[in-house]
Amino acid sequence: MRVIRPGLFGYVYALAFPAVAVIFGLAIIFDSSATHGKDLAVRLPAGLFVVLAGAFPAAHFLGTRIEIDPNQVSKVYLFGLVRESIPISQLAGNVETRYMRGSRYPYARFMNADGRGAFNLYPRQVWRSSDVNELLRLATRPWDFAASPKRQHGAVLAFMVLLAIVVFVSLFVWFAKSQQTAAV
Repeated sequence: MRVIRPGLFGYVYALAFPAVAVIFGLAIIFDSSATHGKDLAVRLPAGLFVVLAGAFPAAHFLGTRIEIDPNQVSKVYLFGLVRESIPISQLAGNVETRYMRGSRYPYARFMNADGRGAFNLYPRQVWRSSDVNELLRLATRPWDFAASPKRQHGAVLAFMVLLAIVVFVSLFVWFAKSQQTAAV
C-alpha cells in the first residue's frame, strides 16, 4: 500500500491559520487567568473556543492522507475515523481551474463512476502535483459532468462538527454557572 501525505508547502499553507488561532486562544486563556479573574467566566470559554477553532482544522489536516492499494484509492480523514474509498476500476478523475481573488488554481476531483465515493485535492497548494498526477493516471473511467459526486461519509463529518458545538456550549454553560455560584 502506498500512502500519500501533503507536501511541505501544504502543511505550511494549511496549518498557518490554525497555529495562529491556537496561539491567540492560549493568550486569551493565560491573560484571563493572570490578570482578569473577574472575567474568567467569559474569557476562559472564549479562549477555549479560539483554541478549538484552530485545533480542530489542524487535527483534521494532520490526520488526512491518501492510501493507494491494488484494489482501491482512499482518502482518509481524522486519523482513520472517516474514509472515502473508491475502487480503482471505478475511479474517475477531473482537474479544473478555479479562480479566487484574481488568481487561478487547479482543483482535482475524484469520484466513483458507479456509486458513492468522492474526494477533492488541491494540487500545488496542498498536495504535490506529481502525487495528484499519479492518481489521475489511475483514473480509467471517464468523468461524468452530469453526475453529482456523492460522499460516503458526509453525514459522519457533519455529526462530529455538531457534537463538538454541543460539547463546547455545554462546557460554556457549566463553567459560567460554576463561576456564578463561586462568586456568591
